[in-house]
Amino acid sequence: MPAFKPQWDARMGAQQLYTAYQASKVTLEEFEGPRYQRIAHIRKLMAEGIVGPDMRFMPVAARSQPSPSLRAATPDSL
Repeated sequence: MPAFKPQWDARMGAQQLYTAYQASKVTLEEFEGPRYQRIAHIRKLMAEGIVGPDMRFMPVAARSQPSPSLRAATPDSL
């Protein structure tokens, strides 16, 4: 595509994203949290017992107890 001439550069793209984030009032905490980061979101679902280690949704009855491997260590368990 030798005739292709891009109309945008990285700086213009970054400015567009910055403007959009400001307009939607996304906070840094929201942006860096699980809502916008897929891996963090999956880890959150696993920690809450909503998704199991096989990445499938857990039955509602099993959701009250997260997987033992995902629970935080307590002084008694050390």
